[in-house]
Amino acid sequence: MIKQKMVRMFDLEIWAERREKFEEELKRNWQKKGKKGQIKLIFTPNPEQIVLAGKDAEFKRYLQAADYLIPDGAGVVWASKYLRKKRRLDKKAQKQEIEGEDETIIAERITGADMTAWILEEAERQKMTVLVLGGFYANFVVNGDIANIPFDITDDSKIGLIRRIRMKNGMITNWLEGYQNIKKMTKNETEAVKQAIKQLKPDILLVAFGAPTQEKWLIENRAFLSEIGVKTGMSIGGSVDFLTGKVRRAPKRWQKWGLEWLFRLGRQPWRAKRQMALIEFLELLAKHP
Repeated sequence: MIKQKMVRMFDLEIWAERREKFEEELKRNWQKKGKKGQIKLIFTPNPEQIVLAGKDAEFKRYLQAADYLIPDGAGVVWASKYLRKKRRLDKKAQKQEIEGEDETIIAERITGADMTAWILEEAERQKMTVLVLGGFYANFVVNGDIANIPFDITDDSKIGLIRRIRMKNGMITNWLEGYQNIKKMTKNETEAVKQAIKQLKPDILLVAFGAPTQEKWLIENRAFLSEIGVKTGMSIGGSVDFLTGKVRRAPKRWQKWGLEWLFRLGRQPWRAKRQMALIEFLELLAKHP
């Protein structure tokens, strides 16, 4: 087993190596043969989610239960560098030797949107089945559904149907809306969703409910997903909106500068309240040992 570098911060173990190393890790997991029950869960904490985890113990437990936490946020990468410097200064002041583990920082930001795009492309190359669960982009549904799996959950015929959606790059994948209101999920809807997943038997499940609902759903259904042979489950939030072209993503230079959040704020002013979490994140960082 190859030991991977992690950075521990805010009681979370966050992936510290470069994106290509993470891609290699996933491909190794997909190539494993044998027993079912080997599902790996991937969550994508950013500063906003870390702040939420500081307030919501249950959400923190969801994050801690994941197999991989990838740093989806320039603030998380920067925080790892800040904390390393802070530890070094503290040890220097106390005339203590700096241990090797203090050298570890997060190498780079790995966005959920980039990983989702890569997973879809790699799955197509390897002829693996992917299902996207959730997301609000029904206008991207194309004619035909994967297995003609209808479920009468409500009068809305879209609910419970696995359909095919076209991504911005022309790639087509499976999509299941699943719930009319993710804040008020019903038992019948969940049973219908599970039945649809069981019939499709996807290798990879991408859940787009938004945090903390998507993480909660994946953790609570982990045993079921393992039993039917799902290899990877990932929370992807609004990544599907980028991939379908519903929402324009920041230009590459904005992403490189770590200012994607500012670009999105300019195009979606309603996000201003959510961005206040950045101030809370800095406060948490100042208190971090």
